[in-house]
Amino acid sequence: MVNKIKAIFFLSMLVTVSSCLAIDNPDTPDYVNSFLAEAKVYEEKISQCDCDYVELRDRYDDFNIFLEEKLSHAKRLVGHFVKGEAKEKFLSSQAAWEVFSQKEKEFVMANWTKESFGTSYLLSRLNYTTSIDKQRVITLYYYAKNYPAL
Repeated sequence: MVNKIKAIFFLSMLVTVSSCLAIDNPDTPDYVNSFLAEAKVYEEKISQCDCDYVELRDRYDDFNIFLEEKLSHAKRLVGHFVKGEAKEKFLSSQAAWEVFSQKEKEFVMANWTKESFGTSYLLSRLNYTTSIDKQRVITLYYYAKNYPAL
């Protein structure tokens, strides 16, 4: 039974990932992998940090500035391509995501406290809040990959 559940889970993940990749426009720049390569530089600086919390927070701040720039770019890119009712739906969706993002970050800040998680709370907070924006950038860049190159 457990193996059957694992197989179903694996197949559903495979279908989800392959469906995202299957509809890409091959003539469009590879926004996702370009973004991931740039993000990796920040992530390596963070992971190689043998530093205090102040320096670690500063490295995450740099990463968050980068993510904000990429999120803005990805929103403009998708917004450029979608038209009519789809554009209205995209703008509404993005506004809803921004509310979700803020609420998710509030949850992370309320849940991962020093009292609950000891000294690792700050690292968890920084990582979880950063991952929210990173995932949205990836999603928007996958959307943009379906359209013709600019």
